[in-house]
Amino acid sequence: MSSPVVPTPSIPKGGLFTVQAEARIACPAQTVFAILLDTANYVCWNSFVPEVTIVQSPVSDGSGLVLAVGARLDFLVNMEPSIPSSFWNKMRIAGLEVTCLDSHRVCWRSHFGSSLLQTAERVQLVEDDGAGGCRYLTWETYQGPLAYLVQYVHGDRLQARFQDCANDLKRYAESGSQQ
Repeated sequence: MSSPVVPTPSIPKGGLFTVQAEARIACPAQTVFAILLDTANYVCWNSFVPEVTIVQSPVSDGSGLVLAVGARLDFLVNMEPSIPSSFWNKMRIAGLEVTCLDSHRVCWRSHFGSSLLQTAERVQLVEDDGAGGCRYLTWETYQGPLAYLVQYVHGDRLQARFQDCANDLKRYAESGSQQ
């Protein structure tokens, strides 16, 4: 894994390591960003994080909790898509917090134990390409002593799964399935 360390809103000076991916998508940026914000439908397209639960949010739309800054999320993460579902390839990650949400970017942060042990923040950014399509960029930067272990054990796998997520998003958005 040779990605440069990239800062995030909560880790402005960068951390120990970053995993990142991107995709050029032949769909309007607002369509792709709407897919990213529709966490209930990640199961339809996201092979890396097929399940997101909003467990707490400062915003509700009458039908349920809404993704917003300060919302708390739980994820089901699939680390090995080629292996049938098992304890070893699916991990539940609880207590992620949305740290940034604007018209083209959403970020969430997680801690392992405490922020002194490990913090990771993921950024998902959608940029209009000026020609009717967009560029999707995502990265997650890790810091803290336990980040060394995560990098050693999962670094290459995380990098591959981030690219899988970008490719999944591209396929889903371009297929028009979400409409």
